Amino acid sequence: MIWITIRFPIKKYYLCDKKEIKKTLKDKCLIAPNHTSAYDAPFVYMSTMFTRVRMVSLVYVFKLKLVAWAFIHAGVIKYDRDKGFDLDCFRETNGILQGNGVVAIFPQGHVMKPGEPVNKFMPGLALYSLKHHAPVIPYYYKTPNRAFHVSH
Repeated sequence: MIWITIRFPIKKYYLCDKKEIKKTLKDKCLIAPNHTSAYDAPFVYMSTMFTRVRMVSLVYVFKLKLVAWAFIHAGVIKYDRDKGFDLDCFRETNGILQGNGVVAIFPQGHVMKPGEPVNKFMPGLALYSLKHHAPVIPYYYKTPNRAFHVSH
């Protein structure tokens, strides 16, 4: 994991005190990153390297064998949008937050195309935050990260 961080450095900007965010990550909280590419999940893991983060992903992403293997070993929670309300995902996420864990949910619900307005968020993030009194840490990538591209 360290070599990935060295090869693909992430420039972090904080809107509040950096120590507050690190303190919040030690207790239960929700991470809400923007979703601009398939590389967003690894970059969230890299930016919270010393914290166990459980991410929520759509179940159809698990159809790719290599991705499914990586996601299962990373502890990614499956969410099936076709069910309407996925009770298994809800129970697992509740259990993590009750145990003072950290969960990352992409609030847009899909990968955003460049120039697409961010005006619709899925209600799951707010539901978990209100139910568990968990703070939400927004993550925003200034530019979409791509392999072999260093942001300035």
